[in-house]
Amino acid sequence: MPGPRACRGALILAVIVALVRFGNCQTCAEDAFTARCQLSAGGEAASFWTNETMWRRCVRKSCGVFPAVANGATSAASVDVGDTTRLVCSTGYEVTGGDAEIRCGDECGFSHFPTCVKVACPSTEGANTEPIAEGAFGDTRDLQCDAGYKASLASAALTAGAATEFNAPCAASLTATCAATGAWVLGDTCVPLTCPAFDATDDALKCLDADMCATVGKIIATTSPATPVPYGAHIEKKCAPGFVLNGDDVFG
Repeated sequence: MPGPRACRGALILAVIVALVRFGNCQTCAEDAFTARCQLSAGGEAASFWTNETMWRRCVRKSCGVFPAVANGATSAASVDVGDTTRLVCSTGYEVTGGDAEIRCGDECGFSHFPTCVKVACPSTEGANTEPIAEGAFGDTRDLQCDAGYKASLASAALTAGAATEFNAPCAASLTATCAATGAWVLGDTCVPLTCPAFDATDDALKCLDADMCATVGKIIATTSPATPVPYGAHIEKKCAPGFVLNGDDVFG
């Protein structure tokens, strides 16, 4: 017959096994119980009794409710053994840590515990802008258009109502936002920068000195080409017969 020390060792081992079994995962409730046939409390009739209740019903095994997930929700309130539930993440979030389909196993434990994380936007080359660094849903990046380009909408707002396009200001900055699709969305478009045709009424083309011409304000020079030119291009100013340049002959 085992002694007290052996009994204590067996008891400790049984406790450890129980802790491991119930501490690591969810387990099912009992699937059997014993009822004893005995007289009712008044002694009038025989009935089955247990120590805890008069009768215990059999119900389907269940894992219960899947734990709450930040920025997501499962499709079922409670999941029975053999059934599945699906994790659906909020807009701008995606499932990580396994498949979105979660199964309730035979031992009343869930197959895995996925979560929801923000959708990532990878780093990318901009559309006529500087490169865009990686980010996550909702992040923004301030960008500059490449040389020779301007922000279309912002520039149009600056020149709205201007009397002339010549020497009109333009904007070259815009914002990119990481969308729920995992792509960067630009708040404006960088378009090629052009200079309008030189203003034919500009004083640089007129005679402003009465000692030089009979009519002050007379146009005494032309520009070529007389059409808008792209960024980096030049136009040439040419004097009318009888006049010479005073200063640079090329400007852009």
